[in-house]
Amino acid sequence: MTLFALLFSLASAQEGSVRLEITQTDNTQGQMLVVLFASADGWPSESTKAVQRMVVTPTLGTTVAVFNHVQPGTYAAFALHDEDGDGECDLKSVIPMPKEPFGASRDAKAWFGPPKFADAVFTVGGGETLQRFKLQRY
Repeated sequence: MTLFALLFSLASAQEGSVRLEITQTDNTQGQMLVVLFASADGWPSESTKAVQRMVVTPTLGTTVAVFNHVQPGTYAAFALHDEDGDGECDLKSVIPMPKEPFGASRDAKAWFGPPKFADAVFTVGGGETLQRFKLQRY
């Protein structure tokens, strides 16, 4: 085995996956936008700064999203149920809060703004890491 192959196999063995079980999905309209951040930079609205992002079909009750090939470290996840499927977070006109349901890992709550990254952080090691959180609607 070459040194490169050995290093690659060691790195791959350390990777894990993050399984998100997003509960309280009350309809199957539109799409679920899900992001995984490794830092507070851009959290949670700048999806281009997320380490991984995906769009999944909402499932009544619990929607599941799985991020594979995640390096060990600390992360936070955020989900938006984009009910109208326009790819954007629709905001209420009076208060800049989402019209559509959203949630963050560790059930981090939104208080006069998005949930704080520090409140949503969890640790990923090898194997599968499960995070279960509820959607909130304001």
